[in-house]
Amino acid sequence: MAAEAGDEWSLLLWTSLAVLVPVIITLWCSVQRSKRKTHMKEFFRKSKHGWHYTDLFNKPTYCCVCSQHILQGAFCDCCGVCADDECLRPADRTLPCKDIMAQSRVTGA
Repeated sequence: MAAEAGDEWSLLLWTSLAVLVPVIITLWCSVQRSKRKTHMKEFFRKSKHGWHYTDLFNKPTYCCVCSQHILQGAFCDCCGVCADDECLRPADRTLPCKDIMAQSRVTGA
């Protein structure tokens, strides 16, 4: 009888862990993603590029800085530059973005 009670508690413990651990990991990832999103918004707002962050590119994509295949990162919708998280700041500093509009020329005609 005591062995059965111990087995029940063991089963309850492992079941609880099997449920709680993924929930805790999911909550932690959600908090981290929220922090990253807030940080990225500020970074994107100050940038000369038109960055958009994605958790998963829908086609094979390579970082324009390190040339590695990337699954998540940011891309500029103006010039097409793509960068992973580690290369985003160097890409912003070193790779110029094309002008969205050409400067108008005023002529005296």
